[in-house]
Amino acid sequence: MCLGLFRRKSRTNQPIDKKDILEMFGFLVEDYGLEYQLQKYRNCYGGGWYVEIHCFYNKNGCFSIYELGQRDEWDYFFAPRYSEKMEELKAVRLDICAVEKELWKEPLKIIEEYNQKAINYKTLGQLLNYAYSSQRLILETLAKVIKVQIEKAGLFYGLKVEK
Repeated sequence: MCLGLFRRKSRTNQPIDKKDILEMFGFLVEDYGLEYQLQKYRNCYGGGWYVEIHCFYNKNGCFSIYELGQRDEWDYFFAPRYSEKMEELKAVRLDICAVEKELWKEPLKIIEEYNQKAINYKTLGQLLNYAYSSQRLILETLAKVIKVQIEKAGLFYGLKVEK
């Protein structure tokens, strides 16, 4: 049996999962010793909503990538400490595009083009492709921004890291 059959193809037009997050942000664990935990919450917000929160943390705090899957909503938070309680992880909402603005210019332009194309989608597959591609570009850019912040100041979005 050829194991190559089980390798992933390009994931640009697929939903983002734990493996994708770790491929993009794994350097935080490997290079800076942060811990990683995926928190899954079910039946949120008074209904059948589910939330997944990817947490990267150390003794100085917790950076979280929040996903409300059914609505394809993503958000980013800092908390002074890691917690298993969703509300504690959402202590401070981050405006990720407010720092290293130069790095965000081109990706945001591309995302705006995706959004314009999505308005005229012909199939649900096309619409999902634009959504997945946009979110993947945001996360890839965020990883670059975090690397730059760490190189410049030894922290990112309020979370101090050490080599």
